[in-house]
Amino acid sequence: MFYATPPMICPACGSTAVETRQEPYTIEVPFGSKVPIQIWVNTCETCSTEGDFLNLNDDLITPGLQVSTTASIQMMLDHLNRVFSNACMERVLQLPFGSMDLWRAGQFTASDVALLRILRTNPGILFELDR
Repeated sequence: MFYATPPMICPACGSTAVETRQEPYTIEVPFGSKVPIQIWVNTCETCSTEGDFLNLNDDLITPGLQVSTTASIQMMLDHLNRVFSNACMERVLQLPFGSMDLWRAGQFTASDVALLRILRTNPGILFELDR
């Protein structure tokens, strides 16, 4: 059975005169790598409104964010490991032994990433906590 897809409708003016194209886009989180992807861009030919009218880009952006975030963890830990070992940081931060190895392996939470970003931005915090 064949189902016709409904025409795309501009959310601003209700017009069905909508052009769809893909454009290159780069995702990069702080201290992370650049991840190139293609996103969808819809443009209303009536009112010139542009955007992702069908909200398809979230599914394209999320994997890129994961790749860039995983790379950022590697880079932040490599930078911090120039001064502190993982064991030292885990002790000072009162983290379970092996936490940072899990982070490197891709098992991390948003709060793990936030903590690393703070420490990477101001590694002196680790010296203060180790007093």
